[in-house]
Amino acid sequence: MTSEGSKAAAVRYWWDKAHESLRAAHRELAAHAYTFAINRAYYALFYAVSALLLEEGRRFSKHSGIRAAFNRDLVKPGRLSRKHGELYNAGPQAPPEAEAT
Repeated sequence: MTSEGSKAAAVRYWWDKAHESLRAAHRELAAHAYTFAINRAYYALFYAVSALLLEEGRRFSKHSGIRAAFNRDLVKPGRLSRKHGELYNAGPQAPPEAEAT
């Protein structure tokens, strides 16, 4: 597989994880398991941002790196609205043991 093919496969993987986590968030919400719903919704967004940044050739090993790149490269230059930035930044902070992706 070419490096472009590998990148495309990795991007698809993260988008699939985002969709899977969003479906799980909906299930948890329907079950009134709010803490788990919030967790899955956060990861859906995290995986989607990971896919977007990877599509642009950016790869990170920590949640904090993805959050910083999201704000610096997408929100600050106006590619995404400040409201999107506020929503993402209002999400839970990943615990240190969850840093590696």
